[in-house]
Amino acid sequence: MEKIEDTLTVPIQLTDELRKLASQAGTYRQECGELMTKAESLGKLVRLIARGSNGDSLCMRPMRRIIPELEKSLNKALILVRKCRSTSVVQRVMTILSASDFKRVNHLLDNAIADITWLLNISGAGNGKFELTGLPPIASSEPMMSLFWENIAILERGTEEQKEDAASSLGLLARDNDRLRRTIVEEGAVIPLVKVLGEGTPKAKEAAALALRCMAKDADIVKQMIADGIAPAFVKVLINAPMRLQIEVTRTLCEVVDIDPSQQDTFMEHQAIRPLVGLLGESLEEPEKMQEAFAIDKIVTTMAANKIAHDEISDCIRTATSGGTNRHPQMVPKPGSAGKPNVAYRAGLVQGRPVADHGRGLSQRELSRREREGESAEVKAELKAEVARALCLLVKGNSQTSRSVTETKALLCFATLMDKWKGAVRFNSMLAVAEIAAVAEADVELRRAAFKTTSPAARAVVEQLLRLAEASDEPSLQIPSIHAIGCLSRTFPARETRVVKPLVRQLESPTDGVAAAAVVALEKFACTENFLHKEHSQAIVEAGGAPHIVQIIYFGENRAKVAAAALMCYLALHVGESEALALAEPLPALKGFSKSLSVMQYPYLEKLLPQAMARLQIFQDKGTGSHTDISLDF
Repeated sequence: MEKIEDTLTVPIQLTDELRKLASQAGTYRQECGELMTKAESLGKLVRLIARGSNGDSLCMRPMRRIIPELEKSLNKALILVRKCRSTSVVQRVMTILSASDFKRVNHLLDNAIADITWLLNISGAGNGKFELTGLPPIASSEPMMSLFWENIAILERGTEEQKEDAASSLGLLARDNDRLRRTIVEEGAVIPLVKVLGEGTPKAKEAAALALRCMAKDADIVKQMIADGIAPAFVKVLINAPMRLQIEVTRTLCEVVDIDPSQQDTFMEHQAIRPLVGLLGESLEEPEKMQEAFAIDKIVTTMAANKIAHDEISDCIRTATSGGTNRHPQMVPKPGSAGKPNVAYRAGLVQGRPVADHGRGLSQRELSRREREGESAEVKAELKAEVARALCLLVKGNSQTSRSVTETKALLCFATLMDKWKGAVRFNSMLAVAEIAAVAEADVELRRAAFKTTSPAARAVVEQLLRLAEASDEPSLQIPSIHAIGCLSRTFPARETRVVKPLVRQLESPTDGVAAAAVVALEKFACTENFLHKEHSQAIVEAGGAPHIVQIIYFGENRAKVAAAALMCYLALHVGESEALALAEPLPALKGFSKSLSVMQYPYLEKLLPQAMARLQIFQDKGTGSHTDISLDF
């Protein structure tokens, strides 16, 4: 980018030339004298900009519009003044000058003076005082530009109250108008908003976060916002800030990632995962099963810590009592602490008595903790809901971020929130688990690491998914839970019959979406790609799933029909000899489905259906015949 000094070189030269030529005018001396006066004023103003020019003191965007217009005005004035140098009557007749020409050029120079004066005022580069002086001539055709520039200048140089108002104004302007939103970002509003987010008052920070959220409505804008540094600023807020501000920032993060999923990696690179998980698990108690799982580790760790602390305290007491003139503070156990390491305190010994601790005031961390504890339950729930939504968007379709999330205590937190909390907190937590499960379905390493059967966190999550899939009467919770169980189908051993039975029961759900989700999930259990497909297929048939699958093939909606037909094909191939399967009479259903147009849209069914029908023909003709004989005898 061109330096400011280089940008101002040409205007300074033009003002000097205009002043010199105007002083040498042979005709229209009075009019040229007025131009010379304006040239002197412009020269002083431009030099004032040059002397105070640095990246912090000038509003760069308006300046880069004002300077080119100034050059155009000065060139027009120079053309006019050059025609006034000759005193010849013939030359005067040939040039054909009039008073209106000077009036027009004077007006242009007056506008230039007003523009530069306005620029100096909002930049505080003139007398060092920040001032707003109304609409500059440069923005007469686009009045909104002046409003943008002034609000951006306020964000950079105004008082804290002014910054809050300016951020709110920019947010309102950007909220409902795509063109204004794009223009605000192009004019450089993001960087000062990020600065306010990091250094302003709590109210100003919230207003800045809201303004940034209103701007994040387009992928190109989001990329510009990322380039302007919103990611590290957001992470800083997530690490340590009031809850209400963290809510606004998390919402903005959700908007950014939702609009442009490619920013998932950006936020992971800036270490956003762990602060989010920390907020998710704040003030949560671990489930009892997790406490049991970690009990041995805690006991071992505590015993080791107690031994080390006991040895250190004994040494400190021995040193304090043996050296009577020792004036240095020592580590001694607090009375009544029984030597516990977490209740030791530093004390000096004066005449055999411990003196008070140094610095009785509360630390900043303690004050922040108390402030957070004092927030209402609604605010805490709102924060957890937004954090869960942010994690859901960050892991969606991304193996790397999903792995980063599962390496923390996030799964345990999700299980607890799905169990103990209601509303948006539970819903968003369940969606996040469903997204992680969807990624794990295609990522073998993630599936083995995060959802191994010996993992207490994974077991807790699966228990909550099963509970929501079966016990919940809300399809919005049931459907994603069932999808998640289906995605994890390859992680369940053959003995886990408790997983298949709840899904089979959902096949007769009156809600089409729930039944369809159950069919899709069971298909993943029975498909050939599942190593335990035979065992799972047997479990589905034994749980009474075959008749319901046949009914869905006949009467279900299109997607459910396709999944049910595929599931029945797998059952026929894997447990085609089953009497329970024969009683459901799946062969006529598959024959009817094979004649539908749906088969043509799914090439894998064209190969699967003939194999399944042939196998059913082999094993179930006998079963069908005996069934007919019994009916006739009866």
